Amino acid sequence: MTPPADQQQRLHTFGARAASSTDVNALLTLACREIAASLGISHVKALEYLQDQNALLIRAGVGWADHVVGEVLIPAGAESAAGYTLQTGMPTTCNDLEAEHRFLIPQLYRDHGVRSMANVLIMSGDEIFGVLEADNNRPRAFGDDDIKLLQSFANILALVISQAHLARQKRELLEHQELLLKEISHRTKNNNQVLMSIIEIKKKKARTDDARKELNGIQNRIMLLSSIDDVLATSNYEDRVDAGVFVSRICGDVCAAISSTRNRRDLRLDLEKGTFSRSQAQAVAIIINEFITNSVKHAHKDAGLAITLRLGREGTVMDLLDGGPGIPDKVDRGLGMNIIDAAANRIGAVTRWIPGGGAHLRLELPDDR
Repeated sequence: MTPPADQQQRLHTFGARAASSTDVNALLTLACREIAASLGISHVKALEYLQDQNALLIRAGVGWADHVVGEVLIPAGAESAAGYTLQTGMPTTCNDLEAEHRFLIPQLYRDHGVRSMANVLIMSGDEIFGVLEADNNRPRAFGDDDIKLLQSFANILALVISQAHLARQKRELLEHQELLLKEISHRTKNNNQVLMSIIEIKKKKARTDDARKELNGIQNRIMLLSSIDDVLATSNYEDRVDAGVFVSRICGDVCAAISSTRNRRDLRLDLEKGTFSRSQAQAVAIIINEFITNSVKHAHKDAGLAITLRLGREGTVMDLLDGGPGIPDKVDRGLGMNIIDAAANRIGAVTRWIPGGGAHLRLELPDDR
């Protein structure tokens, strides 16, 4: 048997390894090896409880024949020592199997010359994984210190297994969420195509230029929404979106949609590194679209555009400016300005129109990280 100090060192080393690994199979096998070396015993096994079969599967082990690990099942009822530990949560020990009358002894033990055993439960919270069992090919009285060491290994394994289970659930949930989002995106694109077709029909029937302009504006906004979906989809459905990349892409899409020899604008971007939430990104894109569209509509043809993005401790500030004549003091609020306010309100942002040369919109977004 390894001296107590060495046993604790092995336990500590195993705990450090477990903290940096998510490979449950490898850790189960490593635990069995370390327990065998620490206690000086011939066999160790980790058993996983299979509820649908009411059996314990030998998931990992040392000292067993090749056909045992991953294949052999042990009864999970109280008729076996491991099953008794599983049912009661209490450690069990058998000092000499030839004199044991409390439990049925599987033939596996006799085939491998096992004469004594000790079992502890592998359990984290309410989640039971199974049983950790130390076996020896000679009679042995497993003492309290042996059980404590065995239970310490089992407790570490339980935590690792629980974390791995949570990670698997999260991964499966994210995969399911991604499938749902892709399906929603696909349906949205189809719906947008239908709307675009309907609007195109209405444009052909429109009797005035004003009506056609309004329908063109609606089409442009639908195209923007589709563009937003495409950009967000490329972020692999992460919670945060790279702010600089997103703003650059949206500005490019908006300018491309309205670009012509007559209304082309020089666009300057000054963007700090940071992130938006997905809801912030959607609102920002809508605001950028309305500002640039209105600038092209109302500013003179040589007016440039500038967008800056600053990220501070309190949140994000975005300034949108053009080189036009600015917004008159007394002006009726059009659809574009109302859309800007509505988009900002949806994410708790504040809009300020800064007086001076040209139109200057300051958007203050709260920190939602």
